[in-house]
Amino acid sequence: MLEGVLSSRERRAAVRAVRSVSKLVPGFLPKLRAQSRRELLWQNKEQLQALQILEKQIKNPKLDVAVAEQIQSSLRGVTNWNAKSPTVSKVRRLLRLVPQSSDLQILDALCTGAWDLDSRADLDTDVKTKSVG
Repeated sequence: MLEGVLSSRERRAAVRAVRSVSKLVPGFLPKLRAQSRRELLWQNKEQLQALQILEKQIKNPKLDVAVAEQIQSSLRGVTNWNAKSPTVSKVRRLLRLVPQSSDLQILDALCTGAWDLDSRADLDTDVKTKSVG
């Protein structure tokens, strides 16, 4: 269902669908106990499925600029950039795939607060300096 909404022409609904899918990416951190191996495997599978849905949208030639900005912003929200996990690796790869148009860069500059920029500190420099297409 969310994949259908993501592909719709309704910009507002598509942006909200990105937000919903993106909530699965950072994962769950229990406060009172360590996660079991089974929980971690299940969580990684769920996160990778969510990222696969976002990847499909990134590769959509008709990707709306507002949806692209929301995807990019959500992917930047991953906090543990130093983790060696399949999720973080895929997030890094997807950030490089987001098509950087002039419109996206302008929208991103308007929508991204200074407090959101810290999470990008560990990203590869090619993501930050990608040329405008």
